[in-house]
Amino acid sequence: MGGKAELQQLRSILSLSYGPLGAGAMFQPTPGRGHVTCTATSQRLLPMLMTSSPVGRLVVDSLATHSQTYRDCGLFAGLLATDLILSGLDLGLPQHQVSLVTSHALSLVTNLLMTKGE
Repeated sequence: MGGKAELQQLRSILSLSYGPLGAGAMFQPTPGRGHVTCTATSQRLLPMLMTSSPVGRLVVDSLATHSQTYRDCGLFAGLLATDLILSGLDLGLPQHQVSLVTSHALSLVTNLLMTKGE
């Protein structure tokens, strides 16, 4: 599966769990074997996601770090990041520009979270 398809799938999973009407997602690390996890929180959801594309892995790992650090807004940050990346790719922007814009937007969100916590 390509990077864009993985990002679309990631965005779909995050959006199902987001907000007051968000539903729990059920994951089983190895289909047909092992335990099943049902959750709607990014701290439990993100470690369960397996991606094969470098951009998907980068997004999931970054969001997991964000959730561990700030304990909040992991789903929102994930939706923002995936929407920005997918929109940039749909516009045909060079990947380095998409990366710069996404990085800047996420730093703005992080700064906002830090000032709200004070």
